[in-house]
Amino acid sequence: MKFYLESELVSFEQFQGKFPEESKILAQYTDKKVEVLGTGKNLKYRLDGKLEIGIEALKSLEYHQKTFYKRSPYQENLARALGIKNDKDKDLKILDATAGLMSDSLMMVALGLRNLTIMERHPLIQALILNTIKNCPDLRQINFQAKDSAEIDENFDIIYFDPMYHETNQKAAS
Repeated sequence: MKFYLESELVSFEQFQGKFPEESKILAQYTDKKVEVLGTGKNLKYRLDGKLEIGIEALKSLEYHQKTFYKRSPYQENLARALGIKNDKDKDLKILDATAGLMSDSLMMVALGLRNLTIMERHPLIQALILNTIKNCPDLRQINFQAKDSAEIDENFDIIYFDPMYHETNQKAAS
């Protein structure tokens, strides 16, 4: 794995000085095809020298809030799947067991859910999530656990499990 700070190739130790918490997670991952990019306070990954992956939390939250301004958030498919019907449901204890790049988790925050725990098992994504939560004040209410959801050790009112499915060439969504 290669590490960059402001587009300059650096050692893991130099990177660790700038991103200590994220480096603890990344130390366990050794894929040589991955480049870790540290720009300002934010992390991204580059795969095969081309594809950059990051989490744009503020853009996503802003998009959802604009959408909810125009129509009721309770009509969203995710809100309906979680059983969120009114403001009192926003205090339910919810687990997003497969956080991934946080798209569903960010919508849950935009819905106003106040007791959200998210889990992710992949170290690269764990570091991205940790970095995103650390740098976005709007996400401080999220309890992030960097582990596999199979290791759940507490009770939740709702467990949201949305794994990635293999794409098929059929008309129905994966």
